[in-house]
Amino acid sequence: MAKKRRRTRSKREAPPKDGSAPSEIVTMPNTSRKDAAKLGKDDSAMVDATRGKVPHSIVVRHGPSTSHLAPLVADLRLIMEPNTAIKLRERKNASIKDYVAIAGPMDVSHIMVVTQRSKTPNIRISRMPHGPTITFRVEQYTLRAQVRASLHKPPLDMNKYIHQSPLVILNNFEADILAEKRHLKIASLVFQSMFPAINVKTVKLGDCKRVLLLNLNEDNETIELRHYLIRTKPVGVNRSIKRIITTSKLPNLQSAEDISEILNARSGYATSDSEMEADAQVELPRVKRARKEPITAHQRSAVCLTEVGPRMTLRVIKVEDGVFGGEVQYHAFETRSQVEVEALRAKHNEKERLRKERKAKQEENVQRKRELEESKRELKLAKRKAREEAAARGETVEDDDDEEVDSEEDDEADDDAESVDGGVADDDNDEEDEEADDE
Repeated sequence: MAKKRRRTRSKREAPPKDGSAPSEIVTMPNTSRKDAAKLGKDDSAMVDATRGKVPHSIVVRHGPSTSHLAPLVADLRLIMEPNTAIKLRERKNASIKDYVAIAGPMDVSHIMVVTQRSKTPNIRISRMPHGPTITFRVEQYTLRAQVRASLHKPPLDMNKYIHQSPLVILNNFEADILAEKRHLKIASLVFQSMFPAINVKTVKLGDCKRVLLLNLNEDNETIELRHYLIRTKPVGVNRSIKRIITTSKLPNLQSAEDISEILNARSGYATSDSEMEADAQVELPRVKRARKEPITAHQRSAVCLTEVGPRMTLRVIKVEDGVFGGEVQYHAFETRSQVEVEALRAKHNEKERLRKERKAKQEENVQRKRELEESKRELKLAKRKAREEAAARGETVEDDDDEEVDSEEDDEADDDAESVDGGVADDDNDEEDEEADDE
């Protein structure tokens, strides 16, 4: 009997209940740092050409965390939409250096790492490929689900709002404040570089769907983060007409002889224009609309902001000049003298010199092993050719004991490479331990 083939259907991902748009699941590639470094060298020119146009970012969790950290990471990814991996899956054993290694091949310009080593979580943002790295302490935060539950009329469909990057508004970041406090200036530049730039002359009003507000409190040097949706409402019409033009459903005309009965049936008082200021009213251009899209073109409309979360209160606690490391430019809780800074800088330079020496030695051992294998391959081919010629003449050739010698040389080369790799791994662990001590 012929076996019946079992048909497998591709499972379609159900849309989330909160109204956010489903997107493709991205998993971390199971590649080593060496392979990712090779890919990064080959694709460096292409990445530099595309990174300046649209920045791309990934938001990941690292280290032990509580149950509230996963929703916070999901909310941060929603803010970074659409130029981020919305459902990236992290491996538990993945380190920060693994994410840095794959940043080049994946065309990632910013890496945001959310950690929690105390009661409050920390957010570390690093710009690829040279830094800087800035660390924020999240003093207070409210998740998007909690903000949504507090709204009287929350937006039903978030899918039509996240296809465009938000408008970044920096409030109270005055030039005199940034000149005096350099760490706040670096924070403002990092936030601006995480989102694509907007040309005011060519931007379309239909592309402005969200707003990311960053408000600086000069007294305590904290940054308030708010996330809003931009919505429009018609102005100067009564509620009956507004209900018709803002919804896709037509009223029931079965019991009415004239449409005026429907319009005057409910309260026919026009909405007061004083509810919305004149500066908050715009005239939307006429665009081709879908079948079920409400009519809002060529009509005075009021611009309303609806907060969707998350809310966060951030404080800058550390600024480093490298990628998740390097010289500390600012620390909120530790101050060092010039002598201590010079000593740490000399220590860092010495460690960097030793690391480069180990890497050069490792590359030398790998090259020596490749040359040895090539010579062995040529020697075997020569011996095989000699045996074939001797067999053609009817002679016998005795095999040498070179294979045992070659195997011993291979073992020595492998031991050298393993010793160098172990030194590099130990050096990486030492750097991670020092980073933990600094924090």
